[in-house]
Amino acid sequence: MHEGLDPAEIEIRWAATERVLGELVQELRPLVKSRPERPDPREEPTLEFSPAEWRRVANQMLPLLADADPGAKDCLSANRDRLRSAFPAGTFAEFEMRVMGSQFADALDLLKKVAKRRGVTLH
Repeated sequence: MHEGLDPAEIEIRWAATERVLGELVQELRPLVKSRPERPDPREEPTLEFSPAEWRRVANQMLPLLADADPGAKDCLSANRDRLRSAFPAGTFAEFEMRVMGSQFADALDLLKKVAKRRGVTLH
């Protein structure tokens, strides 16, 4: 594009790049799938799950998420380890991503699912 090429020439080069990258991905796919899954150590809870403590923190987070209040991000930051303690391995990152990305409704759904799975009643 910097060379001022004709748009048709750019499309030809783009198609060639896509083809080469597609082939590379196909060659790498078996190698990636053959690696054993290892949990991300950042996903491992640092606190033991305590239903009463988790309920307290989740009930702080619940109205913030329901009201799409950006304060949910601060609540998450302040209570990250406690919240993470209830999530199954590898799933807290999704919750955190939703909260920090202001996808509060999706984060609320995840919080409720974890509470149900853990048998914790939220109000």
